[in-house]
Amino acid sequence: MFKLKMKNKNRLGFTLIELLLVMSIMSILTIVTVSTFTTSQKKARDVKRKADLSSISKALNMYYNDYGKYPNGGSNEPNIDSLIQTGNEFSQDGNLYMKEIPVEKTNGVTRYAYFSSSTGKSFRLWTNLENENDKDCLTSSVDSYTKTTPAGCLYSVYSSNISVGSTLL
Repeated sequence: MFKLKMKNKNRLGFTLIELLLVMSIMSILTIVTVSTFTTSQKKARDVKRKADLSSISKALNMYYNDYGKYPNGGSNEPNIDSLIQTGNEFSQDGNLYMKEIPVEKTNGVTRYAYFSSSTGKSFRLWTNLENENDKDCLTSSVDSYTKTTPAGCLYSVYSSNISVGSTLL
C-alpha cells in the first residue's frame, strides 16, 4: 500500500520563513538603534557648542576686567574669527585669555558668531543647535541673528549686563 515518509526531525538548516523572520526583526532593531544614536550625536554636539560659548564668554569677561571693554567684533555678519589674534588663540598685549578658540565649521559655514557693541560694554555670542527641541532654543522673534547655519535653532550667550531681547549697550 502507501508508505508515508516521516519528516526528518533532525534537520540541519532553517526554513525560508524562519530566515526572513529573523532578518526582519534584526532590521527593525537596527533602524531603531541608528535613529537613537543619531539623536544622541546631535545632542552631544549641541552640549559641546554650549560649553564652547560658555568658555569664550569667560575669556571675554577676563579681557573686560583687564581693558574695561570687550574686544571689537562683528559687523554685518559677526564671526568668531574677529577674536583670534595669533594662530587660534585669543590674547592681547601678552595676556592669554584662551589658548585655542573653538571654531566649528559645517559645510564651510562658521557656526559661532561674536558681536560687541560700539561702546565695547556688552557682547553677544551665537550658534545654531541641531536639536530644535532643545529647551535653550530662542525663536527668531527674540533674536534676529540667524546667519550662522541654515538649519537648527538659535542659542545665544550674552554679557551679564544685558538680557535676551535687549539691545547692546
